[in-house]
Amino acid sequence: MVSNKDLILKHALANALTHEGKANEGAVLGKVLAENPGLKKDIENLRKEIKKVVSEVTKLKSVAQEKKLREIWPEFFTQGKKEETRELPELKNAVKGKVVLRLPPEPNGFIHIGNAISFFFNYYYAQKYNGKLILRFEDTNPEAEELEFYTAIKEDIDWLGIKYDEMKNNSDDMETFYSAAEKLVKKGAAYICTCDVETMRKNRFGGKACVHREYDCKENLDLWEHMFNEFKEGQAVLRLKSDLSSENTVMRDPTLFRIVEHAHPIQKNKYRVWPLYDFANAVEDAICGVTHVLRSAEFMQRDELQNKIRELLEYKNPEIISYSRINFAGSPTSKRKLLDLMNRKIISSWDDPRLVTIRALRGRGFLPEAIYKMALNVRMTLSSTTIDWDMLAAENRKLLDKNANRYFFVPDPIKVEVKNAPTRVIFVKLHPNFPERGERKQKVLGTFFVPREDVEKMASGDVFRFKDAYNVKIDAKDSAVVRATFSGKDVIENTPKIQWVTPTNIPAEIRIPGVLLDKDENPLLDSMKVVKGFCEEDCKNIKPGEAVQFERFGFVKIEKIGAEKIEGILTHK
Repeated sequence: MVSNKDLILKHALANALTHEGKANEGAVLGKVLAENPGLKKDIENLRKEIKKVVSEVTKLKSVAQEKKLREIWPEFFTQGKKEETRELPELKNAVKGKVVLRLPPEPNGFIHIGNAISFFFNYYYAQKYNGKLILRFEDTNPEAEELEFYTAIKEDIDWLGIKYDEMKNNSDDMETFYSAAEKLVKKGAAYICTCDVETMRKNRFGGKACVHREYDCKENLDLWEHMFNEFKEGQAVLRLKSDLSSENTVMRDPTLFRIVEHAHPIQKNKYRVWPLYDFANAVEDAICGVTHVLRSAEFMQRDELQNKIRELLEYKNPEIISYSRINFAGSPTSKRKLLDLMNRKIISSWDDPRLVTIRALRGRGFLPEAIYKMALNVRMTLSSTTIDWDMLAAENRKLLDKNANRYFFVPDPIKVEVKNAPTRVIFVKLHPNFPERGERKQKVLGTFFVPREDVEKMASGDVFRFKDAYNVKIDAKDSAVVRATFSGKDVIENTPKIQWVTPTNIPAEIRIPGVLLDKDENPLLDSMKVVKGFCEEDCKNIKPGEAVQFERFGFVKIEKIGAEKIEGILTHK
């Protein structure tokens, strides 16, 4: 039986959430009377109560409104609501059946949510235009690439549910790169420079021509050959002969190839002259037939250079769509910062649950569909884009709420002994909206464990209700036990409802990941906590890896079920 106040509260919260946080008294009145027409007999007092509740609800922030409504009426979020169809804008010059896009990870680390959102953009359009999607590893920097990351990135992309039509490595096309480079040298569009790095940097900054710029084609071809067998690392590079006065400094005779005397994870020591990012990308996009390049705006300066390389090689340029880099508040995404945190022992691995690598999100209990929904929400825009845990959790919660079974969990428990307690057998559904999933049987006698926080502010004489069971009145309490007396089975209006477990419980430890970085991007050293408590006996039926909802606590991914305790990690509230 739902009390009048709870009935008003749930409809006030629901109305507020669908109207930008402001509930309408008339709309709430209509919903309340529709559910309980008998309240019409005291309509004036009902209106006063609704006005009071609406005022209280409106003062709450939307996050608090949603949290409260999920506690008292979780069904609201799953009752036949149609999912809004979200669409990304049309691609310029896209022809159905002929669009070719690529996923271009560098195998020098694990991919993160920013990469995943970018990959989803490409996947979305490949699906939309019945096109082709290529997974292409940008692996022409032997000093940075590691073999384990090829496999790890592929596994993460597969987990995300992104289907690609072809997979290849840039490093497999080295002979093609060499042929293209030689073509530029023969056209007089590229030259060998043997200046030291400092001199080269100084000349580029000042727009000054390198002395080697005037070498003729034969001299450059000879020096190009020497790069493969005579020059040592750092002694010579191949540079593009471009515009030294360009305001875009990237265009001032950039380096195209360098010597790297470091074994490649796949090619081993087969090659020692390696293309830099812009040259490899320009050529690969062309020979792969890429029609549309979707990438972060941080590369916009390089668009001009890559297009220039393709034009000199008589390749067709793709359409390039730039969008703002996707940042995540509270968690680093750059490999440099992640490695620094690991070196300082603040995190231990790439899958630390406070991170937003795909490995970390997967281990914490986030679903790939939530990341895809986030991508559609973020969209491709040049406006600054920062997402956070609350935004991601909001998408993930919609998915978990439908699928996660419910169980009782009590953090930081304290015992409650109830005098004159009746014996009751309570049947609780595994999910309130899916009775076919079954139910759990809870036999309650006179001993319970409840969250210490819920009773520590209560005093002798206070009355509370064991959720779904009965009411008790506190007689006395200390740090170890609360002593109470049975006070009836019927719901008493405005009485606190407290979560509980019986003595036949199972110890549990739940890791609680917090935000890793403060607003100044300094690490928060207390950002990982562990909550100990008891969960109901039926939790032994949960499988490791399963996501559940511990009622009034949050969604938890169960990591381990041992003989002595259950271990899990909080996905989010």
